[in-house]
Amino acid sequence: YIVSDPRVQFQAIEFVPKVFSDEREELERQSALYYQEFHPEVEYKGITQANISLDGERTMIPRAQEDFYWPVHLVEPIANNEEALDMDSYAPDTQRESIKKAIKTFKPVLSDRTRLVQESEPDVYGLILQHPGVPTSLFEDEPIALSQIVIRVTDLFRRAIGGVVVKKSVYLHDSTESKTDPQFLGAARVQQGPNASTLLTNLPETSLANIPRPNNSFQSEIAVADRTWIVTVVSGQGKPQLAFVLLGGCAMFFASVILVVWFHTHMARVAKLNQLRSEGEAEKSKHARMQVARERHMNEFLSHEVRNPLSSAISALSFVSATVNDPTECTVLNETTKQTLKYDLGVMDASLQFINELLRNMLDIHRSASKQIKIDSKPADILRDILDPVASILFMRRGDNVDVQVDCQPQNLVVATDRMRLKQIVLNLAANSTKFVTRGYIRLRTRILPDDGTVEVSIEDSGPGIPTEKRNRLFAKFQESLDSLNQGTGIGLAVCKNLCDLMGADIWLDEEFQSGVEGCPGARFVIRLNQKGMVEEEEEEPTEQQERTALLETDGSSRRAIKNGSGAVATTNSESKEESAMNALPEDLSILFVDDDTVLRKMFNRSLKRVAPQWSVQEASNGETALRLVETQQFDIIFMDQYMASIEKQLLGTETVLAMRSRGVDCIICGLSANDMETQFLEAGANAFMFKPFRCEKETLSLEILRLLETRNTASPPPIQMV
Repeated sequence: YIVSDPRVQFQAIEFVPKVFSDEREELERQSALYYQEFHPEVEYKGITQANISLDGERTMIPRAQEDFYWPVHLVEPIANNEEALDMDSYAPDTQRESIKKAIKTFKPVLSDRTRLVQESEPDVYGLILQHPGVPTSLFEDEPIALSQIVIRVTDLFRRAIGGVVVKKSVYLHDSTESKTDPQFLGAARVQQGPNASTLLTNLPETSLANIPRPNNSFQSEIAVADRTWIVTVVSGQGKPQLAFVLLGGCAMFFASVILVVWFHTHMARVAKLNQLRSEGEAEKSKHARMQVARERHMNEFLSHEVRNPLSSAISALSFVSATVNDPTECTVLNETTKQTLKYDLGVMDASLQFINELLRNMLDIHRSASKQIKIDSKPADILRDILDPVASILFMRRGDNVDVQVDCQPQNLVVATDRMRLKQIVLNLAANSTKFVTRGYIRLRTRILPDDGTVEVSIEDSGPGIPTEKRNRLFAKFQESLDSLNQGTGIGLAVCKNLCDLMGADIWLDEEFQSGVEGCPGARFVIRLNQKGMVEEEEEEPTEQQERTALLETDGSSRRAIKNGSGAVATTNSESKEESAMNALPEDLSILFVDDDTVLRKMFNRSLKRVAPQWSVQEASNGETALRLVETQQFDIIFMDQYMASIEKQLLGTETVLAMRSRGVDCIICGLSANDMETQFLEAGANAFMFKPFRCEKETLSLEILRLLETRNTASPPPIQMV
C-alpha cells in the first residue's frame, strides 16, 4: 500500500535482515533456487558489494568474508533493482553508520547521500530511509532486520513540486554533520513545459555558498527523520510559496509514518508466528522425549528379557554340539544318527544365531542413529587388534573350501581409531561373506594410501556378488537380503554405515572388483578411516613369555592366516597351539560366575568342567551376593554380568566391579553382556570384556581363558570376544 499512492515515487522498498557468516551459504543457496525458479531473468550473484574502479566505473563483486552482513534480501520491485539483490548495506561506510544508529536508537534514520547502483544521470543521488521497527518481547535489545525505502532526490523534488508551474530552481543540502559546509543532495530547475506541464531538469552539484541568491530567493531548515536539511528556492518570478518549501519534508515524513505502521504490523505477525512455532517445537520436543523413553524401555527389555534366554539356548546348543562332535564323549550313536543330529543342530544354531544377530543389530542401529554410542579413538594395531581376531572367528564359520586370508601392509601398522567399533564393522562385513561364499576365499586387507597416507581397510570375497539392482539401497535399514535365499537380517550394513559415520570414516562397495575365481565375481567393501597410519619399529626377538602370548592371539582358531617372508598370503594349521593352550591352563583356580540367569550359570559351569574339571566354580545371581562372597573368599577370576533383574533394584555389573576394586579385590574380572559394554566395564576396573553367549567348545574356551589370564601382564587388556 506504500507504492499504491502515485504521488509517492520510490526507487525500491527493501527488507534487510542480519545474516551471520555461518548462515551465508544457506541463504545464498536458497536465494539462487528462488530466483532460478520464479525470476530466471535475474542473474543472482550472492551477497555482494559495490566496487568503484579508478575511472569511476561501478561493478558488483562478492562480499568479502565478514562476521555478519545486512544484505538487501527482498526488493520490490525487482525490475531495475537486480544489482541491489543481497547487496550488503553494511559495506559502505555511510550506510554502516546509519544502520548502527538505527539499531541503537530503534528510530528511523536517513542515510547520507548515496549513488544508487542503477543510477545513470550525473549529479543525481539517492537517499535511504532505514527503519528498525519497534521493540518487542522477542527483540528488546537489538532488531534482527531493517526495512528500507530508497528514493531518488529528483523524485522527491517531483513529489514536492506537484502541479506548480512557477519557474524556479530548488537546491537541497544536508547540514546535519556540518553547519559550515553542508552536503549537496540535489538540485533541479522547474519550468513550464508543453501543454502547461511541469518540466524538471537536474542541475549540477553546487555548494551552498555558491548558490545565486537574488532578493526573491528563499532559504529554510527543515527536520526530516534524524536529519536537518536546508532548502533553497530561487524563484524566477514572484515570491516562492512556503507550502512548496515544506512539501519535501512532508513527503519523507509521510513515507516514514507509513513505514512505521507497516513494520509494526509485520513484527507483530512475526512475533505471533514465532510464538506458535516455539509452542509447536516444545510439543514436538515433549513427544520426542516420550518416544525416546519408550524406545529405551523397549531396548532394555530386548537386551535382558529376550536376549538372556536366547543366550541360554545358544550356550546349551553349543554344549550339545560340542558333545556330539567329540568322539570320546558321543559313543552311543551310530554314524547315520549322528550325522542327522549334527544337521539338526546346525539348523538350530543357524536360526538362533540369526535371531541373536538381528537383536544385536537392531539395538546397535538405534544407539548409533541416536548418537548414544561413544567413540573412543586410541592407537590400535590393525593386524593384531583387528584383523587377526576377526580372521580367527571367521575360520570357525567358514566352509570347508573357503580360505580366510589376512593381508596387512605393513604388518606393524598402527592407526588412531575406535578399536572395538572398527572390529565390529569388519566382523559384520566378513560374517556376511561367510553366508554367501562356498569356494575361494574371504580376505581381510589393509593398506596405506600413497597419496595422503590414510589407512584403508577392505573385506574381499569370492562369493556370488551383489546384484546391480540392490546396490542403490545397500546401506539402508531393513533392506532386502542380498541373496536369493534371504539369509541376512537386512540391517547389518546399515549398522556398519552408522558406525563409520560416527567414526568419521567412509564406507562403500567397490563396483569394479573381480574376485579372480571363475564363476564367482565376489564383492569388496572398502572402509577409509580418514586417519593417517603409523608404522611401529620392529621389535626384538620374542622372549618365552612373548611366545606364549603369541599363542593366545590365535583367538581360538585351528587355522589362521599369516604372511610368509615374501609378503604373500598363506594359511597355517595351529592345532598344536590349541593343544598347548589346554595344557597351559593352571591346575587349580577358583572361579566366581555372577549372572541372574540360572541356565546360563549352569551351562558355564558344565562347559568349564570339561576344560578344567579340577577348578572350583561358585555362582552368584546378583552383585550384592558377589560382594558378600569376596569378603570371605579369594577368587582368581570373576565373570560379571551387567544386568541382573529382580523385584528390587540390583547393582549393575559395572557398579559391582567398581565396588570390588574399591574394597581391594585385585583378581581378574571379566565383564559379561549381550550388549556392547566393554568401555563401561574397563572404566569400572575390569580386566576384560566378553560378549554373551559364549561358545562351549573345549579348544575355544581354553584359549579364551588362557588369554584372559594373560591380562594380568598387560597394561591395557585385550578384549575377549566369544562367538
